[in-house]
Amino acid sequence: MSQNLASNSQFIVQSSFPLPDKVDTVCGMSVYINDQLAWVKQAVESVLNQTMAPDLLVVVLDGNVSDDISLYLSKTEKLHGNFVLVHGLVNRGLSVCMNYIIEMTLPLMPKYFFRMDADDICVLHRFEKQITLLEKHPDVDVLGSALWEIDEHGNRAGIRRLPLTHSKLLKSFSRRCPINHPTVAIRFSVFEQGHRYLPEMLNTQDYFLWIALAAER
Repeated sequence: MSQNLASNSQFIVQSSFPLPDKVDTVCGMSVYINDQLAWVKQAVESVLNQTMAPDLLVVVLDGNVSDDISLYLSKTEKLHGNFVLVHGLVNRGLSVCMNYIIEMTLPLMPKYFFRMDADDICVLHRFEKQITLLEKHPDVDVLGSALWEIDEHGNRAGIRRLPLTHSKLLKSFSRRCPINHPTVAIRFSVFEQGHRYLPEMLNTQDYFLWIALAAER
């Protein structure tokens, strides 16, 4: 039987395994009513099957989702000790879900937070490559990458390349968001300093987080 390890007025945490006392890596993802089961399966499995899987994959159900997605995630949670499923009682949006994951895992003293979306797929070595770079470059707080865009059949339809240096990233803010959100790894020290996603920003929550961080650097 799963047990509720933590809860508040909006979220209930489901885990069949005890939460560890300490972790290094956390991956956060949210799922909502318009997501499709096939997408969610691909996203979750691409994280769990990484060459260096996260210590915790935390998936938030952002309000009601389809029965097949809920059943799949509940079954998957029971099979993986590093999988935690969070039930959001109402739809609150991506920012609130990510902030909840951050607050929930901060006491575990993690080093890195990875973003993932329910309609994306991680390449097999994503986390390993990003951790290696972050370990070698302690001056980097936020790390993203280019991404392949794929169609509904899984075929590559293009590549989204973004600036590769800090200075070029700063120059890009006036034109577009210069970081692909589902490719991001963030040092938890950023959150320890008080930074969070802004719920009022809706679909631009990542953009305004990057702006806030850039203003300090």
